[in-house]
Amino acid sequence: MWDDKKFITMGYLTFRGKTEPNILLVCLVCCLLQVSSVHSQCNTVCPVNPTISTTEININTPNQNILETNPPGNLNPGGLKVSELTQGTTYNVTFNINSELCCKEITTKPDIISSLVVTSVSTTSISLSWTKPQGNSSSYRVQVQGTGLDRNLTANSESISVTDLTAGSVYTFSVTARAADNLTEGDSVNITKHTKPDTISSLSVTSVSTTSISLSWTKPQGNSSSYRVQVQGTGLDRNLTANSESITVNDLTAGSLYTFSVTARAADNLTEGDTVNITKHTKPDTISSLSVTSVSTTSISLSWTKPQGNSSSCRVQVEGTGLDRNLTANSESITVTDLTAGSVYTFSVTARAADNLTEGDSVNITKHTKPDIISSLSVTSVSTTSISLSWTKPQGNSSSYRVQVQGTGLDRNLTANSESISVTDLTAGSVYTFSVTARAADNLTEGDSVNITKHTSKCLKQDRLYYCLTNLWV
Repeated sequence: MWDDKKFITMGYLTFRGKTEPNILLVCLVCCLLQVSSVHSQCNTVCPVNPTISTTEININTPNQNILETNPPGNLNPGGLKVSELTQGTTYNVTFNINSELCCKEITTKPDIISSLVVTSVSTTSISLSWTKPQGNSSSYRVQVQGTGLDRNLTANSESISVTDLTAGSVYTFSVTARAADNLTEGDSVNITKHTKPDTISSLSVTSVSTTSISLSWTKPQGNSSSYRVQVQGTGLDRNLTANSESITVNDLTAGSLYTFSVTARAADNLTEGDTVNITKHTKPDTISSLSVTSVSTTSISLSWTKPQGNSSSCRVQVEGTGLDRNLTANSESITVTDLTAGSVYTFSVTARAADNLTEGDSVNITKHTKPDIISSLSVTSVSTTSISLSWTKPQGNSSSYRVQVQGTGLDRNLTANSESISVTDLTAGSVYTFSVTARAADNLTEGDSVNITKHTSKCLKQDRLYYCLTNLWV
């Protein structure tokens, strides 16, 4: 039916030699009619299993003879190899096996995608993008694999956001270009990524010392492998790892402010969730050298040495009978006023951090105010060997009185437990000065003295009799 000047394969008309223009239209019509006739005679279920790559189709047909194909292929013994094809494209291959005409649609594999990257990560989603492969592709199959998960998704462009994932979990994504037949696929490209762990909760400070702060928190939803704890303070920026939901941060400076940022971390030690912060001062160190610098009837002054590390102020607690007062000292000294004369007070001095809340350990000192001065000191009786005194009790408190007796060759201290005393064993006709001082209960703290001077009585001898100012004896 066909001469050797022309032949038809796959609906293409090829002329060998010259073809006159005036017969071209006639030949074209004839050829189209012949193509339709040929295709109607093709067997589309030929017993062949082609091997396909991105640019080649290999048809292995042992003991059979392939006569011709379209597109043109390189004929090899025992089979057919059609090369230099376009990736991901469907070809209608027509060939002869012995005397049978075969027509088969064969699609080349799409090429492999490139530049697969993760573009964003959240606790429940991961977004991917990639570069379209060479040749043709219609869509992409995205396989998502993780613990208890194997899901296949379809992407119609070069990006996808995979949702409904578990926080802090690892997933492997396999992206495969797919041809228009939705069956033929290229080779896969894989990428593995963790979702972000969720945020921790209930972050709190569990203990504080001068050099350490302990924290605890609640494990986040989903998965997490460890926690990054960032410690920031003046001149300090340190990152620590916690493998449980608590940590003690050591080697801190007393009385200093630190910010702690706790972030859940996935098993890759790279992917992190959102951060939760807490700020806390270490306890200031203890003051030293607390002492009383002055005492009056209504005030006591204290001083001390600043503690090691940092402190912003000191809280001074004053406790006494019916009194519990807290004062603030912004330096290393204070004068506490409005006290009661002759009373005992305990002072507790505690260094305080800049938050006015965090305090160190206290140092205590106890001291009496000076008793007030006695009044109305008077001589109530005089003899040749004794002088009696009385006075009025001072304002405030006093426990006893020191009575100093001074005269020629005499300097004696006596104690009176009431507001009167009789001083004996004096010398007749001698002058004495009496100093009466109220004393506090510690028997150490004294008020100011009040003095009085008096002579003992003097006796005269006449006619074997002694005449005294107050007594007469033989």
